[in-house]
Amino acid sequence: MSTINVELYFKGNCKKAFDFYKSIFGGEYDFIGRYKDIPQNARQNFPYCTDEQIMHVTLPISKETILMGADLINSNEEMCESKGGFSLYIKTLFLIFQTLVAYISLFILTLFLK
Repeated sequence: MSTINVELYFKGNCKKAFDFYKSIFGGEYDFIGRYKDIPQNARQNFPYCTDEQIMHVTLPISKETILMGADLINSNEEMCESKGGFSLYIKTLFLIFQTLVAYISLFILTLFLK
Protein backbone atom coordinates (compact mmCIF):
# COMPACT_ATOMS: atom_id res chain seq x y z
CA MET A 1 0.00 0.00 0.00
CA SER A 2 1.26 3.47 -0.84
CA THR A 3 1.05 6.28 1.67
CA ILE A 4 1.40 10.02 1.34
CA ASN A 5 2.02 12.24 4.36
CA VAL A 6 1.97 15.99 3.89
CA GLU A 7 3.20 18.44 6.52
CA LEU A 8 2.21 22.09 6.14
CA TYR A 9 3.91 24.94 7.99
CA PHE A 10 2.05 28.08 8.99
CA LYS A 11 2.81 31.48 10.48
CA GLY A 12 0.42 31.32 13.41
CA ASN A 13 -2.82 30.23 11.73
CA CYS A 14 -2.32 26.45 11.68
CA LYS A 15 -5.33 25.70 13.92
CA LYS A 16 -7.64 27.81 11.77
CA ALA A 17 -6.40 26.12 8.60
CA PHE A 18 -6.74 22.63 10.09
CA ASP A 19 -10.25 23.35 11.36
CA PHE A 20 -11.07 24.18 7.73
CA TYR A 21 -9.41 20.98 6.43
CA LYS A 22 -11.29 18.99 9.06
CA SER A 23 -14.59 20.50 7.89
CA ILE A 24 -13.75 19.47 4.31
CA PHE A 25 -12.25 16.00 4.85
CA GLY A 26 -14.06 15.04 8.06
CA GLY A 27 -12.48 12.84 10.69
CA GLU A 28 -10.83 13.74 13.96
CA TYR A 29 -7.36 14.89 14.93
CA ASP A 30 -5.08 12.00 15.87
CA PHE A 31 -2.90 14.46 17.74
CA ILE A 32 -2.88 18.16 18.43
CA GLY A 33 -0.08 19.60 20.54
CA ARG A 34 0.56 23.21 21.37
CA TYR A 35 3.82 24.90 22.29
CA LYS A 36 2.57 25.18 25.89
CA ASP A 37 2.70 21.35 26.02
CA ILE A 38 6.47 21.28 25.47
CA PRO A 39 8.48 20.56 28.64
CA GLN A 40 9.66 23.83 30.21
CA ASN A 41 13.37 23.06 29.68
CA ALA A 42 12.78 22.76 25.90
CA ARG A 43 10.36 25.70 25.66
CA GLN A 44 13.29 28.13 25.40
CA ASN A 45 14.01 26.72 21.92
CA PHE A 46 10.80 28.33 20.64
CA PRO A 47 10.87 31.87 22.05
CA TYR A 48 8.75 33.40 19.27
CA CYS A 49 5.91 30.87 19.50
CA THR A 50 2.97 31.61 21.77
CA ASP A 51 1.59 28.93 24.08
CA GLU A 52 -1.57 28.45 22.01
CA GLN A 53 0.16 28.05 18.64
CA ILE A 54 0.34 24.55 17.17
CA MET A 55 3.54 22.57 17.65
CA HIS A 56 2.16 19.58 15.71
CA VAL A 57 -1.24 18.44 14.47
CA THR A 58 -2.17 15.21 12.68
CA LEU A 59 -5.38 14.76 10.67
CA PRO A 60 -5.85 11.46 8.83
CA ILE A 61 -7.81 12.18 5.65
CA SER A 62 -7.82 8.62 4.29
CA LYS A 63 -6.24 5.23 4.99
CA GLU A 64 -3.30 6.23 2.82
CA THR A 65 -2.94 9.93 3.59
CA ILE A 66 -2.17 11.91 6.73
CA LEU A 67 -2.19 15.69 6.78
CA MET A 68 0.13 17.21 9.38
CA GLY A 69 0.91 20.79 10.31
CA ALA A 70 2.66 23.20 12.63
CA ASP A 71 3.09 26.89 13.34
CA LEU A 72 6.70 27.87 12.71
CA ILE A 73 7.43 31.33 14.03
CA ASN A 74 10.95 32.70 13.76
CA SER A 75 12.60 36.02 14.49
CA ASN A 76 14.34 35.87 11.10
CA GLU A 77 12.71 38.54 8.92
CA GLU A 78 13.06 36.41 5.77
CA MET A 79 11.09 33.58 7.38
CA CYS A 80 8.48 36.01 8.70
CA GLU A 81 7.89 37.35 5.19
CA SER A 82 7.22 33.86 3.77
CA LYS A 83 3.72 32.44 3.52
CA GLY A 84 4.76 29.07 5.00
CA GLY A 85 6.05 25.82 3.56
CA PHE A 86 5.53 22.09 3.33
CA SER A 87 7.21 18.71 3.28
CA LEU A 88 6.02 15.58 1.54
CA TYR A 89 6.63 11.93 2.43
CA ILE A 90 5.63 9.26 -0.10
CA LYS A 91 5.94 5.56 0.66
CA THR A 92 5.19 3.09 -2.10
CA LEU A 93 5.10 -0.66 -2.41
CA PHE A 94 8.30 -0.46 -4.45
CA LEU A 95 10.07 1.27 -1.58
CA ILE A 96 8.81 -1.39 0.83
CA PHE A 97 10.02 -4.08 -1.58
CA GLN A 98 13.45 -2.42 -1.87
CA THR A 99 13.75 -2.26 1.91
CA LEU A 100 12.74 -5.90 2.27
CA VAL A 101 15.29 -7.00 -0.33
CA ALA A 102 18.00 -4.97 1.43
CA TYR A 103 17.25 -6.61 4.79
CA ILE A 104 17.17 -10.12 3.28
CA SER A 105 20.46 -9.43 1.49
CA LEU A 106 22.01 -8.19 4.72
CA PHE A 107 20.80 -11.29 6.57
CA ILE A 108 22.21 -13.63 3.90
CA LEU A 109 25.50 -11.73 3.86
CA THR A 110 25.87 -12.06 7.64
CA LEU A 111 25.29 -15.82 7.36
CA PHE A 112 28.15 -16.15 4.88
CA LEU A 113 30.51 -13.92 6.87
CA LYS A 114 30.30 -16.06 10.01
